[in-house]
Amino acid sequence: MADAAVGDERIEEGERDVVPGHFFLPLPFNEPNVDNNLLKTKLTELEHDLKVRLGRLEELAILNVMGALSFIIKDYESALGRFEDVLSKDCNNLNALANQKDVLEKLVRRADAELHQATLDSLLQVGDAMSPDEIKQRRCRKARCLAEQAYAYACDIHVDRPGETRYLQANHLYDDAFQLGGDLVDPLERDNWKFCKAKNAHKIVKFLTYKGEFTEAASNFKIAENLFFEVTQSTPGDAEFKWESWRNLADLIRGTKKKREFKNYTFRPELNVYRDDPEECMKKAAEIAPENPKMWARYANFVHSLKKKDCTKRAMELLQRSIDLDSTENNFYAFSTRGRINLHNYKFCLGEFERGNPRYRYSPGVKSLEEAKTDFEKALGMRDTPWDYSYLGETYHLLAKHSKSQNEKDTVIRQYLEKALLYFRKAADCEDGETRTMVHLLQGLCLFDMGEYLAAIEYFKKAIHCEPERTIFSGNFAELLKGYLQLLRQPPASGDGPQMEEVVGDLKKAQIKYGRGSLEKHTISKLGSEYGKEIRTIAEYCRGRPEHAELVPLLTSMAEKLPFSLPVITGGSLEEPWRASLEHSVHRPKGAVSEAVVDGASASSTD
Repeated sequence: MADAAVGDERIEEGERDVVPGHFFLPLPFNEPNVDNNLLKTKLTELEHDLKVRLGRLEELAILNVMGALSFIIKDYESALGRFEDVLSKDCNNLNALANQKDVLEKLVRRADAELHQATLDSLLQVGDAMSPDEIKQRRCRKARCLAEQAYAYACDIHVDRPGETRYLQANHLYDDAFQLGGDLVDPLERDNWKFCKAKNAHKIVKFLTYKGEFTEAASNFKIAENLFFEVTQSTPGDAEFKWESWRNLADLIRGTKKKREFKNYTFRPELNVYRDDPEECMKKAAEIAPENPKMWARYANFVHSLKKKDCTKRAMELLQRSIDLDSTENNFYAFSTRGRINLHNYKFCLGEFERGNPRYRYSPGVKSLEEAKTDFEKALGMRDTPWDYSYLGETYHLLAKHSKSQNEKDTVIRQYLEKALLYFRKAADCEDGETRTMVHLLQGLCLFDMGEYLAAIEYFKKAIHCEPERTIFSGNFAELLKGYLQLLRQPPASGDGPQMEEVVGDLKKAQIKYGRGSLEKHTISKLGSEYGKEIRTIAEYCRGRPEHAELVPLLTSMAEKLPFSLPVITGGSLEEPWRASLEHSVHRPKGAVSEAVVDGASASSTD
């Protein structure tokens, strides 16, 4: 079943025109007024990618994109240097020739630009006298040109456009490259294209599932499955592509267990053996790349996601193995994953303590939070991501709560909260931060604890706006409703009370989106014991208005609170230290430093 997902047709010579170069393509980084800081961040990321891709098939595609980005931010010297690097390794690279020609024209080096154009024309020309070998070389060059452009489409730069569109465009170009190059290109290069197309299809699955378009998602799921498997079977193949393909197959198979829409998905027969235990795919990856730190970090993340007994301990062991192989910031994924696990452990232990679980008689210590903070900071030193900034903000939020429980100074608690708000803002400012539910939810939870209820409500609304179109998970709405209910407790004179029509309007939307059963069980039941009076106030408001009568049964259900549920936090647990230290923060004399800094300086001077 070789190459089933890439098509068997062959484009006859002359049927596929190729226009080399990156600057004419409708790429995200070619859009007008694109944020230069965004492009500089992407260049930093690609610099890292390049270090581990030197001498590999992807190197030239990366260099061409880096040159294009340098040109757009007006670093013309670097742009010319990148394209020259490509041409030093492949003097007939069509994209590098075209890109360099465009830079030369911008610099008014017209004679040099004309020479590049003449070279392009000679490499693309069709002649009756061409030998079969010359025809093969030209078709390979053109196919490679399309594949490099496909790579550029799939570069993760998000500029307010549907994410799957870029990956679909990339895969259309890969299809053309397969058809044009056929079996003429080197098998390893063909495996590279297969792997890249499979990764794009895997990402498309996630976008389409989020939108509820499951039929089209299943089609791309099949493309990814077939291509990843073909790469694993390539002989001799490329070890990097092989272990990454096994890792992606593990993720795909695990996905059929987590998403009910894919539970009846039919895998190709060779993969059925892995359905019961997708970790067997990760074991295959480990056999292929036992000295690869990235592989062990991915393996650790996979193990932790299984949520089985001892999975945390095993994941941490795998992460330590990864970090032992590479303890630099280049291994950012390992530090990010270890930070998330430490953060998760702290929250789990805290939750069990607050539930009154006799196995957790003491509130967890701060060590896990401090270690998580260190790991997130190290990961962010290499690559800015909205998730690591959000988790770092959440870590500072929890450090503030821990400090409050230890009766530390208000100024210390406030400094933690200031850091939390800073990192939440950085998370939202990342290239796709505003589209992530988690970014807004975590900031809303922090603001709620600070007593900033109106602001918290706005962020909970943003979180709901970012939810998948088809979801019955009402947890984000529960936080929004809690914000409304908390405001109903405020004294009328405060002016902070919510508009009841706004509350009722959001309740109606939620009942349609999540279903009454989900809201009764996971929202009204959860909040009823703590906010019963406020919920009854809303019910009375609806009972007297026929247009809102549909909400009365929901609001009066007041089901019993589920066992082992977390106690409801009624808000403002950090409001006192936040507001008490406000005057000190605002009116601090210019040049003043905190007591902690002064104490630290004094201690240093006496050593």
